[in-house]
Amino acid sequence: MRDIARDLGISVATVSRALNDSPRISASQKERIQAYAKEHNFCPNVIGEALRHTRSQPMKVIGVIIPEFVHYYFSSILSGIEEEARSRGYRVMVAQSNERYDKEVASSCRKPRTPDSTTISAN
Repeated sequence: MRDIARDLGISVATVSRALNDSPRISASQKERIQAYAKEHNFCPNVIGEALRHTRSQPMKVIGVIIPEFVHYYFSSILSGIEEEARSRGYRVMVAQSNERYDKEVASSCRKPRTPDSTTISAN
């Protein structure tokens, strides 16, 4: 967004408002910014957005720890988890333990940062 703001000579807040379809800026300004963003293949940073909304609107995350990615069994389970999670508005974060129990315990025992997160271990 900073690059768009710099190139168009406007504030980052104005760019954000335009990309979020806010009524607080004029329709012509909004169209100009959205067209520029589309022309330059702008894609919002999902992680940055999640961090910005963490306190007011927690990101819903499911953490999954699997022993190894190479097994068909775990990849098929992960595919199902991801599909169902997405349909319910959750994002899935995946970690690989390399079949090390200590890594699984360390990852799953961390306290979630928001009430809308959880961690699942495959072992």
